[in-house]
Amino acid sequence: MNAIKSSQATKSSLALVLGFSLWASSLKTYADPFGLWINANSTNSYSDASKWIPIDGSLSGPGGIPGSNNEAYIFEGTVQVANGGNFNPQQLIMGWENWHVGEFQQTGGTTRTESWTRVGYAGSQTFNQSGGSFSASDLMVGWVNPGKNPGTGVINQTGGNFETRSIAYVGLQGGTGTLNVGGGTNTSTRMIVGWLGGGNGTINLTGGNMSVYETSFVGFDGGTGTLNISGGTYTATGTPSVYGADNFGSFRIADFGVNSGTVNLSGTGVVNAARYTAVGGWGNGTLNITGGTWNQEAGGIVVGDAADLNWTGRGDVNQSGGTVNANAVLLQKGTYNLNGGTLVTDAVADTSANVTGVFNMNGGTLRARVNHTDFIRADTVEIRSGGVTLDTTDKEVWVNQGMVGSGGLTKTGSGVLRLKGANTYAGTTSANQGLTFIDGSIAGGLTINSGGAAAGAGSVGALEIASGGVLAPGNFTGTMSAASSIWNGGGTYSWQVNNFLGNAGSDWDLLNISGNLAIQASSGSRFIVDIVSLLANGSLGAASNFNGANNYSFTIATAAGGISGFDSDYFQVNTANLANSFSGTWGVAKTGNNINLLYTASAAAAIPEPTTGSLVLIGVVSAGLMRRRSIVSQRA
Repeated sequence: MNAIKSSQATKSSLALVLGFSLWASSLKTYADPFGLWINANSTNSYSDASKWIPIDGSLSGPGGIPGSNNEAYIFEGTVQVANGGNFNPQQLIMGWENWHVGEFQQTGGTTRTESWTRVGYAGSQTFNQSGGSFSASDLMVGWVNPGKNPGTGVINQTGGNFETRSIAYVGLQGGTGTLNVGGGTNTSTRMIVGWLGGGNGTINLTGGNMSVYETSFVGFDGGTGTLNISGGTYTATGTPSVYGADNFGSFRIADFGVNSGTVNLSGTGVVNAARYTAVGGWGNGTLNITGGTWNQEAGGIVVGDAADLNWTGRGDVNQSGGTVNANAVLLQKGTYNLNGGTLVTDAVADTSANVTGVFNMNGGTLRARVNHTDFIRADTVEIRSGGVTLDTTDKEVWVNQGMVGSGGLTKTGSGVLRLKGANTYAGTTSANQGLTFIDGSIAGGLTINSGGAAAGAGSVGALEIASGGVLAPGNFTGTMSAASSIWNGGGTYSWQVNNFLGNAGSDWDLLNISGNLAIQASSGSRFIVDIVSLLANGSLGAASNFNGANNYSFTIATAAGGISGFDSDYFQVNTANLANSFSGTWGVAKTGNNINLLYTASAAAAIPEPTTGSLVLIGVVSAGLMRRRSIVSQRA
C-alpha cells in the first residue's frame, strides 16, 4: 500500500490493485490525492486520519483527512460528523461496488462538499442527519456506477440544515434514491425526483421544511418520481433558472419527457407553489390530495399540459380531502376529480380547444374567491352521485355551461350563484344560503331551504319552498317554470311588480307549473306572499298604475296539473315592501288552476306584519338582483 501511496498511478490502475473499477470518464491522472474509507462494521469520526487511506499523496485536510482538494470515498463502515466538526472534501462519493454498504452520520458540526455528493453510487448507502449543517454543490441520491448494478441511496434527515447549492437528483439513471425529511430544513436550487434510464426517486416529507428555489421536477425524462408530503412545509418558488432563461414553474409533475410522476399530499402537509404547477402532459402525471393544504399562489394548476399536441401523456388531479387554494385550475388534457375536501379558486377554466379537459365533482366543496362571470368551464362538467357544495362566499359567480351527472348541488355562502346553462344533472339543487339564480334550466329539483333564496327566468324540475326559504321568479319581474311545486308553511313567495296594469310574467312575477302545486301550510304556519314594488329600472319604489280605490286580481302562479291543499287562511300577505299607498285589503284566492293575489278596495284594515326572517331574505333577493345588474354592466 505504501507503494501505491507514493506512486503517480491513475485511478484506473489503482482500481486494479484495490479490487474496484472506475467509470471510464474518470480514466485520467489526478494531480490531487483522494481518500478511501474502508472500515466495515466500524463507526468512527471523520477526523480520525488513521481510517482514511490516502491515494496519490497526502490529504490536504487538517490532520491528514480529505480536504477541499480531495475526493472522499466511503465504501464500507460509518463516518461521523458531530458538534465542533468541520469536514470539507471536494466530493463525497458513497459506494463503488455492488457489495458496498456504508453510512454517513451527522449529528452536529459543518460539512461542505465543493462538488458532487453521491449517496448510493453503487451498493447500498445511507446518509443520516439529525443536526449540524451539510452543504453540497450537486446531490445525487441513488445513481449507477457504469458496469455495476444501479445503486441505492437513502437520506434520512430528522434535524439540522441540508443545502444543495445547485441541483438535487433523487433516483437517476437506473438508481433508486429516497430522501426522507422529518425535521430540520432542506433547501435546493432545483429538485429532480426520478431521472433518466429508469431512475426511481422518492421524497417523503413528514416534518420540517423543504424549499426549492427553482422548479421541482417529479418524474423527469425517462424516470419515475414520487413526492409524498404528509407533514411539514414544501415551498416551490419556481424562480426562472439561474442557468438560463427557462421558465418551468414551481412543479412539473411528469411534464418533461416521457415519464411518470406522482405527488401525494396528505395529513398536515403544506405546499406553497409561487408559480404554475403542471400535472402531466408530456408524460403521465398525478396529483393526489387526501389532506393538508396546497397553496397555488399564481399561474394556476395546469391539468394535462398541452403545449405540444404530439405529447402522449395526460394529467389527473384527485382531491378527496384537504384544501386547495388556487388562483385557477386550468384544464387541458386531463381530469380534476373533486371527491372531497375544499377547492378554493378564482375559476375552473378550459384553456385548450384541441384536447379534452374534464371537471368531476363527487363530494367536497368548490369555493369562490372572486366575482366571476364564467366560474366553471370544461369540455365536460359532471356532478356525480356524491354531489357538490358550491360556496359563493360573499361573491357572485356564474356557471354558463350545462352540467351533467347523477348528483346534486348545494349552494352555500351569502353571495350569488347564477346557473345559466342547460343542466341535466339529476340530483336536487339545494339553495341553502344567499341567492341562486336559475336563468337556464336544471332537470333535477330545486329546494329553497331556510336561509336561502332563488330567482331567475329559467326552468326547474320539482320546486319546493321550505320554511324560511324565499322564491322570486324572474330577473326583477318575470316567469320561472317548474315541473311541480310544494309551498310549505313559513316559506315566502317574493312577488315583484313594476306595473299593476301590465301582464303576468313580464310586469309582475309568475310561477308557471306544468304539473301539480301542493300547498303544505296551515293556519298556524302560513305561506307568505310578500309584495315588492319596483320602479321601471328594477330598484325598490312605487310601481306604476296602481289606484288604491280600485280592485285588482293578479295571477301569481298557475299549475296545469291542479292545486291541492289550498285554503285562503293558509296564506299571509306582507306589504312592508310595497311602496304604493293603499287602504284596502290583500288576500290570496284559488281560481281553477291559478293562484291569484287579490286587492279589495275598502276602509283601512289590519294587515299582518312580515316576519323578520322573510324581510331579511327579501332584502337578499333585491340586493342580489341589483348586484347582478351592476356586475353585468361592469363586465359588458
